[in-house]
Amino acid sequence: DKDSIPVFGVDAPLVSIVVVNRDGVGHLRRLFGALSSSVVGFYPNFEVVVVDNASVDGSREFLGGDFGFRVVVVENDVNESFSCANNRGVGVASGEFVLFLNNDVEPLDGFLNFMMDTMLGGDGVGVVGARLFYPDCSGSRLNGGKSFSVQHAGIVFRESDGFVRPFNRDNGREYYQSDVGVVRRVGAVTGACMLVCRDVFLGVGGFDEEYVYGYEDVDLCLRLYRGGFVNFYDSRAVLFHYEFGTQELDGGREVKLRRLSNRRVFVGRWNSWLRGELLRDKLSGGCVFGDGALTVAFVVTECGDGVTAGDYFTALTLARQFEGFGWDVRYLSQRSGEGQRSWYFVDDDVDVLISLLDRYDLRRVRCGNGLLVKVAWVRNWFDRWVDMPYFMMYDLVLASSVRGCEFVFERTGREAVLFPLATDPVMFNGDVVVRDEFVCDYCFTGSYWDADREIVGCLAPGELDYSFNLYGANWGRVGGLGEFEFGFVDYLDLPSVYASCCIVLDDANHVTREFGSV
Repeated sequence: DKDSIPVFGVDAPLVSIVVVNRDGVGHLRRLFGALSSSVVGFYPNFEVVVVDNASVDGSREFLGGDFGFRVVVVENDVNESFSCANNRGVGVASGEFVLFLNNDVEPLDGFLNFMMDTMLGGDGVGVVGARLFYPDCSGSRLNGGKSFSVQHAGIVFRESDGFVRPFNRDNGREYYQSDVGVVRRVGAVTGACMLVCRDVFLGVGGFDEEYVYGYEDVDLCLRLYRGGFVNFYDSRAVLFHYEFGTQELDGGREVKLRRLSNRRVFVGRWNSWLRGELLRDKLSGGCVFGDGALTVAFVVTECGDGVTAGDYFTALTLARQFEGFGWDVRYLSQRSGEGQRSWYFVDDDVDVLISLLDRYDLRRVRCGNGLLVKVAWVRNWFDRWVDMPYFMMYDLVLASSVRGCEFVFERTGREAVLFPLATDPVMFNGDVVVRDEFVCDYCFTGSYWDADREIVGCLAPGELDYSFNLYGANWGRVGGLGEFEFGFVDYLDLPSVYASCCIVLDDANHVTREFGSV
């Protein structure tokens, strides 16, 4: 829709389009033809700076032609790296802004107008990137199934074998599933199409020339971000990128060594920082560095309808609060149903694992996410927790009482975070309606598992002239109480149970009483 393209007058800032070329005369013909239609007539003030890396295929002869716009050619005698060649191009550029553009792209109408509109839309902008699509890839060995799908919609980061690696967001998604008209903050964009203010670029030292064709664009974006600038992805700016052609020519020992060197530099500089930044981004829901909300998995005895294990209901209450933050929640159940995987198989997209059970053996966990944060929530069986050989594998320990925190420190030297059990005010509040089937003078909710419960010796409902309801499992095993048993009550009905009686009794069993955990 050409009517949606921002209009710039003759006073528009000069943009220098910097292109690096090495024996790519075919790419140059396509690119210059596209610039003649997608920039000329749309953006009135630009020049093209081509840094030619010792081409012998007729590229230089082609660049001597008349294109209807200013072209500056830097003729290198050697094949310089992406970083070196682009830095050299910026050195001769006249523009206030620089657009780094691969020679193997084909921009569509108005792409530069959209990018400049975003660049000039506020203060503190670092770089602006565009939406890149695959062209017809039917003849490609690597990307044969990706024709006309999204190649790049910004950069996201994921951990892989200890390396927090950059990936193209939405790679391979169909056009109709991709962003349309979206401008959003990102951590980084690809250097195949990257707009930046020349002074800002030079202010951070330009591209780091320690990289050789790999990660230099992401490195630049991260330096800008860490310096307080905001990077943007503009989906309105659209280009085709014929990247697959050059990718499939790469190979051999030299290329592998180059990639290993680039990775070493990137990891040494950014890996630790990115680990923390990625988690903070997911916690805040910013989706600047990651491509989704934080995902939390609770380790419980069982989950779903009709369960009786109290740990699930404890997790459920906290999970609802997490979901209110926009986080995704899952459950890893020991009593898994038929056809379900073992609870030790944790999906790679899980960010945080919270175990409510001391018997969950972390040594058996299988998860491809090396950034997985493992949390122990110690609410009972404190002595069993700290005696487990895998207890020290947890990244964070939560304890439900002050005494519990002290006990963990005394036994292990670890600082536990006080995290008491709490009541959900959305469920339990003064607006809950009384229900006839639960009306009584006093009640107790809890199950009997053949373990000591102090309340058993305190109750004598048969001797009192007040109505008593006992909710839970297995009370028929206790003499004198079975006749008052009303069975297990659904967790969602508990607010009505409490609202329908005059006095609610509670107790602390033998595994929590000593530690003041209720």
